[in-house]
Amino acid sequence: MFANMTPLKRVHNTKLKYGFTLIELLIFISLITTVLVITIGAVTYAINALSDSRNRTLASHYTTELAEWLRFRRDVCYLSDLTDHAGSSSEETLTRYYCFNSIDIANNQTCLDPDEWPPEVASCDTCNYTLGGNLQRCAALTESTINNRVEATIVTSWYNNNAKQNVTTYMFLSSQ
Repeated sequence: MFANMTPLKRVHNTKLKYGFTLIELLIFISLITTVLVITIGAVTYAINALSDSRNRTLASHYTTELAEWLRFRRDVCYLSDLTDHAGSSSEETLTRYYCFNSIDIANNQTCLDPDEWPPEVASCDTCNYTLGGNLQRCAALTESTINNRVEATIVTSWYNNNAKQNVTTYMFLSSQ
């Protein structure tokens, strides 16, 4: 009975399936787009963080450099050099501002030339951002009637993402 039976033939689909469907292609494109957008965002954030870190490091360096220069002026040139450039309480303006962007204070270690000081400015906001490419360094000096000392505020500023950033140092310089 089973000997006369022929085996069943399998019927195959004659259409061959090549490539991807439209839905598979759309899913792939959306995944690649998402990955690229996230990667570009991470790289942009890293570049901004690196730029801010660079500016903060340079600002700290320039602020410290000016603080050391003011200490040098106090120690070698005497406190009178600083009080001559600081606003006193008997004047109408109690604080005098100086923009230290263009002066090379690292190589300016003499007391002979009065032109070593930059010209006085109206405020720190009037300084240009030319130091180190995009920084400004300003010192505000005030002569204090307490113990014959000069109060110095050194501010080095820059802009990061349209927000003003700064490094500030406060000093009290008195005769020794």
